[in-house]
Amino acid sequence: MVGAFSSPATSQYTPSPATPSSTQDLTFGVDPQYYNSDLMAGGESIQIPVNSQLMLLQVDDFPDGALNCALDISQPVATGPYSEELSRFMMGDMSMPQIPMATQQPLALDSVEISSQTIPMSQATLGFNQGRFNNTHLSHQKESPSRCQKYRSSFSTEQERKDTAMTRKIGCCIRCRIQKIRCIADPTNPSCCQTCSRAKPNTPLWRIPCLRYKVSECELFRPSTGVKGLEWTKRWAGTMDNIDTWAGDEVRVIFISGGYTRAGVPVKVRKFKPVVGDKVVRTWVSNGVKKSVDIPTWAICDIKDAEAQYDRYLARGVAECLDTVLQERDPLLRETYHIAFSILQDKSQTLGNRDLLAKTLKLWMAVRLTTKSSTIVGDETLGMSQNIIDDKSTEMHGKIPIPPVLGAQLDIILIDNIQKKLREDVLKVYNTMVTKNDKRSWLVIYVVTFILLHNIAMITAHDAGYADKHSLGRRFAREKKVEEYHLGANILLAHFHYCCRGRAPFEVSCKDSDLRAIASLNDEQVKFIHQTRAFITASWEDIREKKEYEDDFFFVSQMYAKGWTPIQTEVVSKQ
Repeated sequence: MVGAFSSPATSQYTPSPATPSSTQDLTFGVDPQYYNSDLMAGGESIQIPVNSQLMLLQVDDFPDGALNCALDISQPVATGPYSEELSRFMMGDMSMPQIPMATQQPLALDSVEISSQTIPMSQATLGFNQGRFNNTHLSHQKESPSRCQKYRSSFSTEQERKDTAMTRKIGCCIRCRIQKIRCIADPTNPSCCQTCSRAKPNTPLWRIPCLRYKVSECELFRPSTGVKGLEWTKRWAGTMDNIDTWAGDEVRVIFISGGYTRAGVPVKVRKFKPVVGDKVVRTWVSNGVKKSVDIPTWAICDIKDAEAQYDRYLARGVAECLDTVLQERDPLLRETYHIAFSILQDKSQTLGNRDLLAKTLKLWMAVRLTTKSSTIVGDETLGMSQNIIDDKSTEMHGKIPIPPVLGAQLDIILIDNIQKKLREDVLKVYNTMVTKNDKRSWLVIYVVTFILLHNIAMITAHDAGYADKHSLGRRFAREKKVEEYHLGANILLAHFHYCCRGRAPFEVSCKDSDLRAIASLNDEQVKFIHQTRAFITASWEDIREKKEYEDDFFFVSQMYAKGWTPIQTEVVSKQ
């Protein structure tokens, strides 16, 4: 299938063994406008194979906004369902096109320690054409204490000390934190700090409510542990290890698919001996009757290899996954994801913008893989026939299910090992962009907020569907978790509305001059904003009033609400 996000190609994802190799950390500069001293002063750690060769690129060889970086010239060119360069970028390879360097001598990592002591300053220094940020080095070094050490003055009064202690306890509101002003709690009005209460805007622009939200508190995916009573295994309470109760030495390779791409993910499996707590049947409810079927006891025998295969698959399959998920959804969803993909491919965008979008889309796809039943595809079916689930009322009819313990392993790989790291990276950079509130990042902030809010609606719908599938007698399978999802949605909405600087960019009355006051947009992007306005509908208000949390637009629609205030979730169990 060829869609808006994937180019015509007959080549599919070809699995390759992910053998561990010796690696060495290399710290390189990332666009400093998105990273402050709390985020490693623009440094980010990547893994480079020890046997690879690096070429140092000079600043003057790049267009404005590009970075000096180390280019790995020994790795094979990546292949995938979409562009070669984008595949490399999504894989985490931030390399720029090869450019002749001054010395014409590659550096081997196994023989040279990368630091500003071993590389001449002219090569180790990173910066922009105009010479900005030219003190950012490959190996991050702290500035001398005389330049960067700061001392906080003592409190002038005892009340000031108590106010500060209270703020540290309950947190600082968004406005005070971003503007770096003193946030003083109001004992008589917990909903608003004294600083926000006293503020008198000198313009008629709208101001967000006083909210003590932190971006780091956003929950974006379900936990890896199953719903109580429906767990697939109780083997792992924390870190997952390889199973050691094998029933034989035979290793088979199966291909697992979530139905989002044409290709499956290769996974090595072995037959194991079940222990207490291992589930060996697949269950479902059909017309009020609980049914089950025995499943062969196979499990993943190489966790690290499986994780590497999934990480590679996620990087290469985003475009095709987007096409599959969005092909029958609302035009606004398709257009917004399309503009996100366009920004990701736009070389004129900063590395920070592209990196955030790449990781956001990769996280989005990883979550999709854990909110839908995966199946075995290909010739190897572990002895199961196509009609093993002979019930046309279930979505698994005619498909080969994965063994339950193997499914639990996949959840831990995707959620605990992959999604958690991506979530941390995405929210950290997102928070930095929001705090800086640079006009050049506004559209990226909008698109990332849109994607994450839509994701929250989708995982809410999945939770409701899971409760219905297993006849749990309540609206959601994980009610407390759903409340956490929705708190995260309010956190994202609050920060997005703050970045709009009191304006309503999607109101028809908003002039282009006002729009450009909050965002640096080219003509095509301004046109996208105008098109988005046309999709806004009054029916969204009805969705919000009825608390239809599972609807695609329950949270997204609040991005366009005038005078937005948080909507509290009411998780009501079915009677």
